[in-house]
Amino acid sequence: MAEKKTPTEELLERISKTEELLEKISKNLEDTNKEIETNKESAGYTKDSKMSEPKVSETKPSETKSKKMVRGSVAVALGIICIVLIAGFGGAMLYTVTLLNDKNNQIDLLNTQISSKDSQISQLNTQISDQNSTISSLHSQISQLNATVLSLLNQSEPYIHSQLLGYSPTNITAHNRVEDWILNWTPATDVRIIRIQVWMGNPDNVVWEGDTFVTIGKPSDPWNSSSYADAIQLLVHYQFDSHAPSPIPHQLMFDLTPGFKVAQGQTINVYRLFVNTELYTVYAGDVQVIIYYENT
Repeated sequence: MAEKKTPTEELLERISKTEELLEKISKNLEDTNKEIETNKESAGYTKDSKMSEPKVSETKPSETKSKKMVRGSVAVALGIICIVLIAGFGGAMLYTVTLLNDKNNQIDLLNTQISSKDSQISQLNTQISDQNSTISSLHSQISQLNATVLSLLNQSEPYIHSQLLGYSPTNITAHNRVEDWILNWTPATDVRIIRIQVWMGNPDNVVWEGDTFVTIGKPSDPWNSSSYADAIQLLVHYQFDSHAPSPIPHQLMFDLTPGFKVAQGQTINVYRLFVNTELYTVYAGDVQVIIYYENT
């Protein structure tokens, strides 16, 4: 199948055909001129007779016919040339108009694509602005939450708490003993007791002995192990025996980790025994118990 020619190729082909036609017309004109010259010579005209006075004679029919043929051929040639030029100019104009229309269509398409891209860019810029506003809002919320957490941390109680129980000294007569449940503490919530420190005073120049019990619940006899059950537990027992005056502090720290759980409503009790072995009354028998615990 032959390829379709472009308007330019068609125009060049027409011009080539026109040139061939002009060559044929020119050749015909030359042949006609030669025929005229031949007719003149046969009628009595020579190169030498040009200088003499021309003779008046009637025009022959063959000469008139030749002139008419020349004029007709020239007119036909000029008409053909005009037609070819008009056709070529029209083809060139048509090609130019078609090319301009194609370019205009391409420009319109590109402008449409640019407009669409500009619209997409505008939408993306709007989305970016919205996202930036969201990010700013989230940063603000994070700052508020951090401030809230910091405030709660500042307001919260320490992880490990302590409870101090104290009993003041009293007058204890010679060779006498005092004993009783003297202190107690009931936690408001469930706690885990991890340490207990017991201090039994430091009477100066006194020979004495004593015991301190810290229990969950209140056993009937602190020294009797059968008095303790599931709800009644012995936490610590501090015993001090002295047969001579001692300047050392009468205190001891008991580590109970991982700890004893004390449920809400249960009570921590302190039992104290103090024996005065002197021959005179002493001012003693004071006790301090520090309970270290954590919330459960």
